[in-house]
Formats: sequence, C-alpha cells, structure tokens
Amino acid sequence: GPATNITQTFVVNKFTQNITFGAAPVLKVGGSGALSATGGDSGNLVTFESTTQNICTVSGSIVTTLNVGTCIITANQIGNAQYEASTAVVQNIPVGASDQIIVFGKAPNVTVGGNDAIIAIGGSSGNPIVYSSLIPSICEVSSGTVSGVSVGICVITANQAGNFNY
Repeated sequence: GPATNITQTFVVNKFTQNITFGAAPVLKVGGSGALSATGGDSGNLVTFESTTQNICTVSGSIVTTLNVGTCIITANQIGNAQYEASTAVVQNIPVGASDQIIVFGKAPNVTVGGNDAIIAIGGSSGNPIVYSSLIPSICEVSSGTVSGVSVGICVITANQAGNFNY
C-alpha cells in the first residue's frame, strides 16, 4: 500500500559572504590612500574602520595617516534577507616617515661687508633649518644671516633634521 506521509522540517540558511582586500595603498605620514575590497553578493557596501586611530583614520574608503606605525583597517559588510553579514577581515598597512623638502625663497642681496637674511621654508618635522656656507672665503653664515666676505659666488646649504614621523 501507499506510504504514510511524513513531514521533515529543516532550516534554509542564508548565503555567506566573504571580503577580500585589494592591494594596500603605500602610506607615509601626512598622506592618504584609497582602500579597496570585494565583498559578497548582498549588494551592500564594504565598510572600513581604523582600529589604530593614533596611526590612521578612515573616511569612506580613504585612509589618512597621522603617525609612523602599522595602520590596522577592518572591513565589514552587512547582510540582508538572503545573505549573512560577512566576517570582519583585517588589513595591516605600514605607515612610513614622510620626506621633508626645503625650499629657498628669494636669494639674499649681499655685498662685501654687508649681510642679509636667508629665507627658506622647511618640512613638517618642526626642527630648525641649519644653514652653512660651502665657500666661507666668499660668504659666512650665522643664525640665518649671510655675510659677504669677498666678491664671488656664495653657495649656501640648508639642512633640517628628521624625527620619528619625518
């Protein structure tokens, strides 16, 4: 004879989602870069968060650096009716020291026996710019002032020490 109908109950689970980070941006102090990641098929955006706020911050998909160290970014993707939320994934991005650039302003106007201020803008380290003369028989430098010693071409160098971030 015919079999008796029986019922089986089971749960239909949601699809899972996984996140894969794209290539990490190259970061230096004071700079920024774009984060990228591929998520699941829910159609929801992958969101980013910094877990090292003293090293880097995130706004949308842009990471901005504050200090040398390791910037740790967490990526998440929420779920919906058919997809589970993704498991958070982490990307560690090294943040290097930034380069400093010194730019000279207008050249000093110096005559033999006269002096003028040296004008230069330095990097962001906050350290003083240190000037020196490469030809002291032509000109001498002291405390940001150049003095003419004899007629000729005066060559001045400018240096600025770095620090942890620069």
